[in-house]
Amino acid sequence: MRVTFGIDVSQEHLDLAAATSKKKAKYLGKFKNTVKEFPTIACVIKEHAGTAPIEVVMEPTGSYGKPFAEWCHKQNWKVSLPNPKRVRDWASGGRGTRAKTDPVDAKILALFGYNTEPPAWHPLDPTWAKMDELLNLQSMYEKNLRMVENQLHAINAQGETRKESEKSLNRTLKHFKRELAQIDKKLSKELAKDEEKSEHVKRLQTCPGVGEKLVLPLLILLAKWDSLTSGQGNSKGITALVGLDPRLYTSGSSVYKHPGISKMGDRFIRSKLFAAACGGISAKDNPLVQFYRRLIGRGKGYKVSVVACARKILVWSWAIYRDRKNFEENKALPH
Repeated sequence: MRVTFGIDVSQEHLDLAAATSKKKAKYLGKFKNTVKEFPTIACVIKEHAGTAPIEVVMEPTGSYGKPFAEWCHKQNWKVSLPNPKRVRDWASGGRGTRAKTDPVDAKILALFGYNTEPPAWHPLDPTWAKMDELLNLQSMYEKNLRMVENQLHAINAQGETRKESEKSLNRTLKHFKRELAQIDKKLSKELAKDEEKSEHVKRLQTCPGVGEKLVLPLLILLAKWDSLTSGQGNSKGITALVGLDPRLYTSGSSVYKHPGISKMGDRFIRSKLFAAACGGISAKDNPLVQFYRRLIGRGKGYKVSVVACARKILVWSWAIYRDRKNFEENKALPH
């Protein structure tokens, strides 16, 4: 008998459910999201699994669910962290489920795992994981930095004297800049420790459009995809992971919408790739510029062409990472 377990994650609790068929799922209870409680959850899972292999499908909620996901992986259980949007679309479209509560979400995750058999998740290499954490912090500080700068600009534009507000905001601005400088140093140290990862960075920067701002977030993404697929991933898969895969809208002859991208993946890396494509096509001449000009020459719009260039950067980068070779211009040119 096959059993799939679904776990809805929150800051304080883990809701557990089990699916024993494509249509039937049972709620097994709510447990505290603490390391001390993990063995208790394991006992419940083992009791319901019996002799069947244990498959756990979790909601990917970042730091809240990571400890339990890593704990399950250490037990040699299959752990899956599917895209939340994909699960919601499957639940509302395939099953007509509209209610959203923790027990319902746990049962939906269990049924989703039973019906779709999502790929297993594997933890990142410790160095990659530390760099990923630093990059997330960097992104947070950069957002807050821009927000403070905008507030200072608004105060100066009003022409009013607000010394206390201005002093406080300037202190905050200096703090964020110091933290960002520290993060840059730590990232440099982590790369310096590992020659292989430093070589990955150098190789990726040979790809048109990949600069200093994109290279590390992109490298972490490629490492995650490599880990997720056990080195068997392809360019179409990573394109879908980021949400740059095409999405068509057609129905007979009366319903038609302009095709776009799915936007089902990581919004942060997608925006970074789009910005990199905008910068890459402004160069004098390289395979990315030539690709962009061919699209424009075929009547494609600016935004459509830039998105296609972002996807091309991602595909090229995956090939560089997979083959451990620098960008080869002759392979990028059309036959």
